[in-house]
Amino acid sequence: TYYPTRDVSVSHCQFAGDGLGASFSGTDGVYLSDSVFSCALVNIMFYGSLGTVERCVATHGVGQAVVAGNNSEVQLIDSEFNGWYTPLTVHSGSVVDASACVFSGGIDHPTIKARSTSQMNIHGCHILNGGNFSVKLEYFFYQFIDQDMTGNYWGTTDTAQIDAWIWDGHDDAAIHSVVNYLPIADGPVSTEHATWGAVKALFFTPTR
Repeated sequence: TYYPTRDVSVSHCQFAGDGLGASFSGTDGVYLSDSVFSCALVNIMFYGSLGTVERCVATHGVGQAVVAGNNSEVQLIDSEFNGWYTPLTVHSGSVVDASACVFSGGIDHPTIKARSTSQMNIHGCHILNGGNFSVKLEYFFYQFIDQDMTGNYWGTTDTAQIDAWIWDGHDDAAIHSVVNYLPIADGPVSTEHATWGAVKALFFTPTR
């Protein structure tokens, strides 16, 4: 969708293929729910848009699960986001609020990446390291921004390990942003997210 589109609702859909999934540009009032994504590039993209993603699953092996850019405001609720590139990228002054979500993947790149005056408020989620950084901040040159990521489960309770999985202003003073992650959850939190099996049941009817 493109500007001046408003009030878009997409639910119970399956997105697959070699390109983009759901892409919203200059669109307000997006509600995306109960859908499955397995696209090779960006599965859910907000560009200068406002919207909510709820009870969705980006399956294993996708490129980028969610990208929010150009002053977008996005809520992520009760969903699973996996991506070999990044499950979540936030950039260019965008704001992302997430709750009861699972972020996993990031084999070659961070699990969550934020840059250029963006803000993240992520609580009650699983942020699972895929081999690179769990969170990486970059290109924060101006006002200092705190990333509120308290109350999440990181796959460990070892704060030294979590520190090593985060790249922010503590590692490079030129980055005017830090990740505030304490207190952490001492075990898996009750995300109550839609599992792959549950979401798949939306699309496949058992044969008799």
